[in-house]
Amino acid sequence: MAVLLRQSLRAVQPTINAIALRGMLPKAATTAALHSQLPIERPQQRNFSVLSRSYEKAVFGCSVTSRYICTPASLTQEDVKERVLKICRDFDKIEANKLTLDSHFLKDLGLDSLDHVEVIMAMEDEFGFEIPDGDADRLLHVKDIVTYVCDKEDVFA
Repeated sequence: MAVLLRQSLRAVQPTINAIALRGMLPKAATTAALHSQLPIERPQQRNFSVLSRSYEKAVFGCSVTSRYICTPASLTQEDVKERVLKICRDFDKIEANKLTLDSHFLKDLGLDSLDHVEVIMAMEDEFGFEIPDGDADRLLHVKDIVTYVCDKEDVFA
């Protein structure tokens, strides 16, 4: 079944790319849909900005217009630190006044293991790469995530 789904997605990929090039769908949403093997239907409505947001929400779980889709060429350690702290501040179970680089997610911020997984998933979405479970278990402080992302993105001080 999965092989058949992949083959059918590959068959419609040129059509999806043509739609994305015409501005009907955001390129990132179509790429994510192809990678996650979600079916994409041809849109019936003409309001493309609403359509784009709905596809972004369906694929990414939120609107990605305010996020980085790819890593900027001049990414610095300070940029990584700001983005990690912003994601942590935006997480509803973290109190912003307790958040520092040395904060421990479980002890200092009061998160449970499921909340920690959600934070790691938010970091994956923000920086555009997957963090393996073995690595995620070791990322218990905010500074650990900053260091990990800097190592993955080859960002040096």
